Amino acid sequence: MKFFHGIIKWVITIALALSAGLIVIIFLSSKPEINTYLLRLIMLAAIGFIGGLAARLFFRGIPSVLTILISMLASLLAVLAIDHFYETAYQFQFLGSDFRLYTPSAGDGSQLFLMVLVSLFPLLLFKRGSKPTKKPQKSRAAKKARKPFSISLQPFLAKVNPANW
Repeated sequence: MKFFHGIIKWVITIALALSAGLIVIIFLSSKPEINTYLLRLIMLAAIGFIGGLAARLFFRGIPSVLTILISMLASLLAVLAIDHFYETAYQFQFLGSDFRLYTPSAGDGSQLFLMVLVSLFPLLLFKRGSKPTKKPQKSRAAKKARKPFSISLQPFLAKVNPANW
């Protein structure tokens, strides 16, 4: 059941990252002062940030390295889905429209690096450290093994007694 929940959370992470990229495209593509290169960078930053934030919220119990990999894969799939339907000059070139893999270019690597770099911000910032260990409490048997109060009080009473002065 945990595996099934993990898959559902991962699909939700992909959907949130995809929706962030589509919102950027919808709102910013109609503005004439934003060219396609800047639109691509903003879209990658939005997908990376929202994908990292969703992965941080959904997968907080697993190690950071696995969370980074989950976020990176979800963000990459979101960008590839957008590239399949919204063709631009700056889309990833290592996966063609016929779903064949090609050799990645330097532009693909830099886009992926930007996306991962932006997703590290919500993934690693304000991450709680491990809880400090508490001192072990003494068991009842150890508490009973202590000296009685009257025995520990005898040296003090011997000093206070005027007969011992």
